[in-house]
Amino acid sequence: MKKLLSLILLLLLLTGCNSELTYSEIKIEKANQDIQNFIEGVQGENGTYLYFNGEKEQYVF
Repeated sequence: MKKLLSLILLLLLLTGCNSELTYSEIKIEKANQDIQNFIEGVQGENGTYLYFNGEKEQYVF
């Protein structure tokens, strides 16, 4: 009985953590000036870069 209750609790917890994330691709020319400056600063380096503007938006380059 404890295993069943634990399983149900785990499933409820996992479904409660589901969030609606959306993403879209934008052109560099249409990004605001701060993002363009960031991209220009890291353009010659290797890697994946994350730009977080303090709002609910994140940019991956």
